[in-house]
Amino acid sequence: MRTLDLTIGFENRVFPPFSVQEGFLPMDAVAREDAVWKNIADASSTPVGLDDQPTAYISSHLMSEMFKKQGFETLVYRIN
Repeated sequence: MRTLDLTIGFENRVFPPFSVQEGFLPMDAVAREDAVWKNIADASSTPVGLDDQPTAYISSHLMSEMFKKQGFETLVYRIN
C-alpha cells in the first residue's frame, strides 16, 4: 500500500514565520515546504471535540481526498 507517513520528520522542528520585531521572517523553499507539511501533520493529529463546530473536520476530509487522488491508500498520523 502506498502510505503517506506524517509521523516522522518534523517533530522537533520549529518554524517561526513571524516575528513582532521583524515581521515575516525569510524562509527558503525547503523550509516553507517543511513548514507546510508540519502544519498538515499537526492538523491531522488534532482531534475534533464534541464542542467543536460540525464543520471542524472538513479540512481533514478535503486533505485526505486530495492525498487519495495522488495515489496514497493510507495516511499515518500522530495521536496527541
